Amino acid sequence: MPQLEISKNFEKVIIKPDFERIKGIVFISTILLIIFANLIYAFILKEGSFSINFTMILLFFALFLLGTFIHEFIHFIGFLSLTEAKLPDIKVGFKYFSPYVYCKKIVRLTGFRIAIILPVILTGIIPILIGFYIESLMLINVGCLLTAGGMGDIIGFLYMVKIPGCAFVHDYEDELGSEVYLPKKPIFKY
Repeated sequence: MPQLEISKNFEKVIIKPDFERIKGIVFISTILLIIFANLIYAFILKEGSFSINFTMILLFFALFLLGTFIHEFIHFIGFLSLTEAKLPDIKVGFKYFSPYVYCKKIVRLTGFRIAIILPVILTGIIPILIGFYIESLMLINVGCLLTAGGMGDIIGFLYMVKIPGCAFVHDYEDELGSEVYLPKKPIFKY
C-alpha cells in the first residue's frame, strides 16, 4: 500500500467490479466489435474479398504487439504528466507475457481517469477510424483488438465517471478495482 496521508476529511470507498461477470462481457464485446467493424467495412466499402498471406499475418501481430507497448507507454506518460506521480511511483513490468504499467501512488481522480482512458482512444479507437478512412481491414482489426485489450481500462473509467474529480484514487495492482477517497465535506463553499 502506498504511503499517503489521507486525513480524517476523506472517506474510503472500495470499487470492486465482479470479475467473473466482466470476463464474459469483455469476451462478447470483443467478438461483437470485430464482427461489427468487419461488417461495416464489407458493406460500406463494398469489399467482396480479401486475401491473407503469411506476411500479412506477421504484420498484423507486429502491429498488435507494437500497439500493446504504445498503449502501456501512454499510461506511463499519462501517470507522469496528468497526476502527482513521479518516476519512482510508477511500476513497469510484464504480466502474463504482456507489458503493464501501474501507478503505486494515490493520485487525484481527474488525471487518473484521463491516464487510463487515453491509451484506448489513441491505440484502439483512432486506428479503427483511420482504418476505415484508408480502407485498411488490418488496421481496423488491430484497432478492435487493442480496444478489446483496453476493456479493463474502459470498465475502470466507467466506474469512476460519476465520482467527483476532487476525489483521490489508488488502483489495485493485482486485481480489478480501486480505492477511492472522497471528501467528507464539500471542498468549495458557495
